[in-house]
Amino acid sequence: MIEERHNFNLKALNTFGMDVNCGVFIEYDNEEDLLNLDFNALEKPVFHIGGGSNVLFSGDFPGTVLHSSILYLETLPEDSPEYAGLGEDAVLVAAGAGIKMDSICKWAADKGFWGIENLSLIPGEAGAAAVQNIGAYGSEISQAIHSVRCYDTAKRRFLTLRPEDCGYGYRDSFFKHQGGRYVITGVILALSRAFSPQLGYGNVRQTAEAMLAPGEALTPLKVRKAVISIRNGKLPDPADVGSAGSFFKNPVVSGETFAALLRNHGELPYYDLPDGNVKIPAGWLVEQCGWKGRTVGNAGVYPKQALVLTNATGKASPAEIIALKDMIIKSVLDRFGITLVPEVEIVYSQFPRHWGKYQYFMNDRFIVEGGHRLSGEITPQGAKNEALQVICATLLTEDEVRISNIPEILDIMNLIGLLEGMGVSVTRHARGDFSFRADHIDTAYIESDEFVRKCASLRGSVMLAGPILARFGKTWFPKPGGDRIGRRRVDTHIQGFANLGASHSYDSARKAFLLDAGKGLKGSYMLLDEASVTGTANILMAAVLAEGDTIIYNAACEPYVQQLCRMLKKMGAKIDGVGSNLLRITGVSSLSGAGHRVLPDMLEVGSFIGMAAMNRSSITIKDVSHENLGIIPESFRRIGVNLEQRGDDIFIPEQESYVIDSFMDGSIMTIADAPWPGLTPDLLSVLLVVATQCRGSVLIHQKMF
Repeated sequence: MIEERHNFNLKALNTFGMDVNCGVFIEYDNEEDLLNLDFNALEKPVFHIGGGSNVLFSGDFPGTVLHSSILYLETLPEDSPEYAGLGEDAVLVAAGAGIKMDSICKWAADKGFWGIENLSLIPGEAGAAAVQNIGAYGSEISQAIHSVRCYDTAKRRFLTLRPEDCGYGYRDSFFKHQGGRYVITGVILALSRAFSPQLGYGNVRQTAEAMLAPGEALTPLKVRKAVISIRNGKLPDPADVGSAGSFFKNPVVSGETFAALLRNHGELPYYDLPDGNVKIPAGWLVEQCGWKGRTVGNAGVYPKQALVLTNATGKASPAEIIALKDMIIKSVLDRFGITLVPEVEIVYSQFPRHWGKYQYFMNDRFIVEGGHRLSGEITPQGAKNEALQVICATLLTEDEVRISNIPEILDIMNLIGLLEGMGVSVTRHARGDFSFRADHIDTAYIESDEFVRKCASLRGSVMLAGPILARFGKTWFPKPGGDRIGRRRVDTHIQGFANLGASHSYDSARKAFLLDAGKGLKGSYMLLDEASVTGTANILMAAVLAEGDTIIYNAACEPYVQQLCRMLKKMGAKIDGVGSNLLRITGVSSLSGAGHRVLPDMLEVGSFIGMAAMNRSSITIKDVSHENLGIIPESFRRIGVNLEQRGDDIFIPEQESYVIDSFMDGSIMTIADAPWPGLTPDLLSVLLVVATQCRGSVLIHQKMF
């Protein structure tokens, strides 16, 4: 049954005890309720809450808050198919998403089931626990999860996911990066009747064994009681003092960074990780900075555990908690050079309405405080512009295509969501690592008003036209969306498809072109009117399945287009001239699956160089793919920024001043954008800002827009 309330007070649903309201509150108690909910019609933004034990509302929430009251808890019969492959001591426990996690821990411990006793007394509900991957005392919920039952709000269907499909990491999961698309309705936990305690973390073993009478055996219930005793000794009861438990994640640093820290802080506690990295207790860092037991206004740091921020007086505002959090982050950074990351999710009260379904978790903000030098290493994420192209190219085959280093940003996730709506099977193996299988495309959907409308709102969707046209013979091509930087011409795309034999007509109601390949695309010679990156990519993807040879002259030759060509060749395409402005494509009848890795984003690399220069700081930018940066490093050198190539890294040394170079004849330095291999226009603004801090003169021209 669905229960809907308006202007609902959330104080009882957040353990900080923040006295905030939401516009609409919807509670449901079975899976059928989710099928009956129209998620597109919900008041935006939308947030799904569990027990509220890991959230901090910044104020009244204007949209819809959803809450599960699915409350079953049972063992599965031993003849259930879910037991396949499990040992004879295994016991499977099914729990509804709305049941309190500690209730499950108590129930299991009472029955003598091992596996989750170390998670005792962690507040919150089962569904949220599976999203957050809760953990304590060397144990994480992901270690006990057999499967997760969830509802896909985009495709309106239920899924059962195994742990390897959930992208679990330290306080992280696949679900945290999907914008709330998947709603967990239940979990199945794989527990054991066999003796299997986890006692190697902290003083769990010592506390548990001290509770045993002589000759008494250790049981899950004894370990649970030990964990509860430890937690009660250092963590507040939210019923007495509002908090969300551990506020910060324990930072993980490289072995090299840790060695440097240890030289200055020999007493630093740590935990070695299997991958060679080192985990440092965040509570110790906070305590060393003098925060333990302090209060600022009505907010405080718990006297028994510095990792816990509290509503100390019961009257703290969200702003006071957030301000305290920011002060602690700054002091730890200043002393140790480590940036603490909140484990608690801060739900801000204002969201841009155009974020659509990804509004659920798009609630982070940046707080920038000037006056601090930067140091250390930074790695750019994958290139968005390449990722948009190669993701669209996965439509060219029925086979699986696996792409890594995909940046999980809004444009990309919206495009992936669009592909899933078309029927593409998408699997997220890890952060940035996805597989795509386009073997069951819904051709009726790609001709629907909804598809055209979604494409029109997303700039990258223009590159769906080439693959769909080549493989299915017909597609709609709406005017592209994306950022508003001026008119976006589609002439190059349309004319290129026409050169391959497709007809086109414009539908004014849909504001889109209908492209029809008729009896099939045929190769031809074409001279593009502009070296359009997306135009080249679109025509290229159509041409690889066209009959005969296609020659594209004045083709864009950016590294991202080169990368697309390389992936298509792995899939079986025949392409010559990669890296030049003259591409020759011999069409093939079909393509197969392949693997591909997206290049680092050159725009991030350039931005990081500018960031270091503006801050007069020394940093290392890791894994930049130097051979694909073109003239970017040299452009910064021309305005006085020293750069060193170290393998595939760029090192920017600290400089107190920058002197702009001049041409050999003494004339003023000029920097202008140009098609590749010239300077990308996206970095002109960065160069311009850096130049304001340099001595000398430079003329900067933007010619491409």
